[in-house]
Amino acid sequence: MDRFPCLNRLLTIAILVMASGSSQSFAQTSTLSHGPSIDAIRAKGVLTIGVCDDPPWSMNSAINIGSGVIPDMMLAFAAREGIAKVDMQPMPFASFIGALTSGRIDIAADTLTPNPARAEIIDFPDDVVFDPGGLIVAPGNPLHVHQNADLTNGIRVSAFEGALYGKALLADIARGQKIKVFVVPGFNEAVNAVVSGQVDAALVDAVNAEFALKQNPDLRFELVPDFNPTGTRDKAWLSVMPNGTVADVGFAKSQPDLTAAWNKDFAAMSKEGVIDKIFEKYGLTPSKYVASPSDPAYVKP
Repeated sequence: MDRFPCLNRLLTIAILVMASGSSQSFAQTSTLSHGPSIDAIRAKGVLTIGVCDDPPWSMNSAINIGSGVIPDMMLAFAAREGIAKVDMQPMPFASFIGALTSGRIDIAADTLTPNPARAEIIDFPDDVVFDPGGLIVAPGNPLHVHQNADLTNGIRVSAFEGALYGKALLADIARGQKIKVFVVPGFNEAVNAVVSGQVDAALVDAVNAEFALKQNPDLRFELVPDFNPTGTRDKAWLSVMPNGTVADVGFAKSQPDLTAAWNKDFAAMSKEGVIDKIFEKYGLTPSKYVASPSDPAYVKP
């Protein structure tokens, strides 16, 4: 039985179930990149990407809008590179790095925050999106939690497995804050823990929380508007997430030419407005989230 059915029920309206290994086909639209990895992928005819339940960035089960912002970017990338199919492999967020290093997937198609520890194991491309951390609480913020320093006095906080938020909370605990950390499988479970009252707060990506509330305004949680995890006061957070507002996709270190091809095509798609249109499809404002938007008025947050 689902321990927290509320969010799953509300977020699965008009579900299009994607079986593991589902594929989509696209035609070549631009000059191809070359290198041993991307040439092999093109010859095989399949780009394999990992996806997880992290709406709107990446989704195991697509709502009627699509498979998520990042998978849609990958579909456009594959089309430009003449790759016939994109194979979407559902997996937990915590499995991405292992799947990359083992060769199970070519790209982790979700938002991963770069940090030195991760960069030793996998490759990060040029910045893809801005995805700041968010703090969600029960309606009315009954414990008056606003910043990391307020996470103390035995407060219960959920964070999903594999995300850097859990490590940031451990850094807070190391400097004396009294926090009870609840590690959950993913974003939905982190939110449901707040909605059900199992925890007092959850650390999630702000974009995910905004998207969930936009899709389902009846969800019983709110995003703390003044939460600033990368402020100078939160050195424990910064020690784990030195650039906590930037998120990238992940590549295997064994395929540097694939990373280079992505960088080239992402820059071109940004200038052409392809990336903007993907964001708009999911109701997001490109100039707020895209690292290299075509909008000349773009201002970095």
